[in-house]
Amino acid sequence: MGVTSDLKLMNAHLHLMESFTSYYRVNPNPVARQRLIELILIQSNTTFRKRVGGCTDKYQSDWTPITGAEYDRISYGHDIENIWLLIKACDAINLSHYLFLDLYQTIL
Repeated sequence: MGVTSDLKLMNAHLHLMESFTSYYRVNPNPVARQRLIELILIQSNTTFRKRVGGCTDKYQSDWTPITGAEYDRISYGHDIENIWLLIKACDAINLSHYLFLDLYQTIL
């Protein structure tokens, strides 16, 4: 992905959430559920930057966003995909979508 291994990527965690959602649907064990909840929180709160109005992709290991002309790009397609995958993840663990309506409306 053109970055060093010490960075965290929204895109990587987006697809982790997608994979954990599928895994949890066939193997609903408590550890998988907890990891899926963590990924939901990352994708709904950490990667979504309220002041920017969208998700940014690159973060330091402590989840501090990396900013600057090279990093400030927002991918509207990933933002929409994030909503879609958040909905699927919430459905898998029976978590209300109403918790994230402000996020969905801001991105759309």
